[in-house]
Amino acid sequence: MRNPFQFSTRAPDATVRVAREPGAREPEARAPSAVAVTAPPAITLLGVAEDTAGTNPARTAILSFGGDLLLVKEGELIGDRYRLTKISPDVIELQDSTDSHTFRIVLP
Repeated sequence: MRNPFQFSTRAPDATVRVAREPGAREPEARAPSAVAVTAPPAITLLGVAEDTAGTNPARTAILSFGGDLLLVKEGELIGDRYRLTKISPDVIELQDSTDSHTFRIVLP
């Protein structure tokens, strides 16, 4: 009777050999291609303030970055690397100046 709480090793399966023509080369193993992924910035969206005095509401993002509290408007730089490109009521978009990658940060 099999005990489901006892593990055992299985015998390895026999490998299947494919007959090749004489002089045929073995297929080359490809190394996985490295895809450079830009890590999201360590910026937290804490809130969005909106001034509705005019016809176009002016929004200001309230952010936490590097232990500081920042009030940032569209077009302004955050640190030396990120530019705030869009402010929505619950989402901001940042553009990385090193590779033009765009990040979206959502209000938690």
